[in-house]
Formats: sequence, C-alpha cells, structure tokens
Amino acid sequence: MRRHVLRRHVLQGQDDDETMLQGQDDDETMISNFMFGLKPELENRLAVGNYESLTELVEKTMNVEIGLEAEKAASKKSKQHQEGKYGGNQRSFKSKDKEKESGGPSR
Repeated sequence: MRRHVLRRHVLQGQDDDETMLQGQDDDETMISNFMFGLKPELENRLAVGNYESLTELVEKTMNVEIGLEAEKAASKKSKQHQEGKYGGNQRSFKSKDKEKESGGPSR
C-alpha cells in the first residue's frame, strides 16, 4: 500500500511538472499574441522588456499607455500655447504669381 501511494505521488509530481511547463508555454503564447495586437507605439516601447507573466505585461502596458496619453496632451497644450502666442501676429502671404493673378497684394 505504501509503495502504491509513493508511486502515485511521484507520478503525480511529474504531471504537475508537465502542467507547469505547459502553463509556461501558454503564458509565452499569450504574451506573444498580446504584443502582436498592440498599437505600434506601445509595442515599440514594450518590446525591450522581458515579462514573466501576461499580468505583468498588461500592467506595464497600462502604465506606458497612460504615459503616452500624458505626452500627447502636453504636446497638444504646448502647440496651442505657441499658436496663441504667435498666431495673431502672422499674416498669410500669397506667392507673387497669385498676386499678379489677383491684381496685386491682398490685404
């Protein structure tokens, strides 16, 4: 009886190891598929990392995406500030050919 229990435990341990290895393959496949589906700007920033689990990659992706959104918002705000600062002082100039066609400079 004891031998049977021990043998079953050893065999069960082998199954657990196989399941664990299969689980690692599944994680690697899911990570690969997840990376493939990302927007290019996210994929480029995340490709340099080595991720142990899909959960780790998803959390990192969320942080990178929040950072990208903040960068875009700051860039947009900076553009609007510059347009407001210089936009009122700029004049639109037509080319000399268009001035000739219209009969002179526009005002």
